[in-house]
Amino acid sequence: MVPSRLVVRAYVTRGFRVWFATRALVTAVFLLGSEDPVRLPFGSVVELVLLTVALCVLDTHRRRERALLGNLALGSRSLTALFAGPALFGELLIRVAATLA
Repeated sequence: MVPSRLVVRAYVTRGFRVWFATRALVTAVFLLGSEDPVRLPFGSVVELVLLTVALCVLDTHRRRERALLGNLALGSRSLTALFAGPALFGELLIRVAATLA
């Protein structure tokens, strides 16, 4: 069963907002440490995406939305993909922009 576009849009948007906030905080920390926040090593990018997904899953658990998501045919794997998608896309865009600059 394919989930509703409304539900997908809501969770992808939440994933993007959490990724953006996480990326902003990591960028601030790297700037305070006099490091380049745009060209992160691959391992740091993977950790950033995993942190984003973990924060989104914790937020979903905190809001007690798991029963609702189960009724809407969104399992754990689908939810993880919805949260990881914007983070991976954003990191890819940053990587491409850094390569072109």
